[in-house]
This record gives sequence, C-alpha cells and structure tokens, in this order.
Amino acid sequence: MPRSALETEEASHAQMEAVRGAGVGALKWGAASALLGGLGQIMSPIYRGLTIQFKLCVSMSIFNSFIYLCWMSHVGLRWDTDISKCLA
Repeated sequence: MPRSALETEEASHAQMEAVRGAGVGALKWGAASALLGGLGQIMSPIYRGLTIQFKLCVSMSIFNSFIYLCWMSHVGLRWDTDISKCLA
C-alpha cells in the first residue's frame, strides 16, 4: 500500500508522461532552434559577426514573441482592440 498519493501507479504513469512530453518538446524546439541558427549563420553576415551571448538573446526574444503571439491568438485577443485598451 502506498504511503502517499505520489507513490501510486497512476502518479508514476503521469510522471513518466510528463518526462516524455518534456523530452519530445525539448527535442523539437532544440532542432528548430539549431536549424534556424544554422540558417542565420549561413545566410547573414551580420548574424555571423554577433557574439554567442547576443545570438542567444536574439533567439530567446524571437522565441518569446512567437509564444506570446500564439497565446494571444489562442485566447482570441487582438492587439489593435483588446490590448491597446489595457495600455491606455
């Protein structure tokens, strides 16, 4: 008999699913980031001249903007109407 709710078979299965989902997500986003970084390195002389710290900063800001825009479209917000009212 389990001593806590976290030691049940259902909780163990949920933990394994969470780890599997995190791993798959990390692989997908890592591959996409490597691909886009490689394209930037090949195609852009400006990108080639940047330091690794600045490249990381740029990629993180683009990634965060993408996530935010996806979230806004998912919840049905529009910048010109809903968000501008909050900023006023």
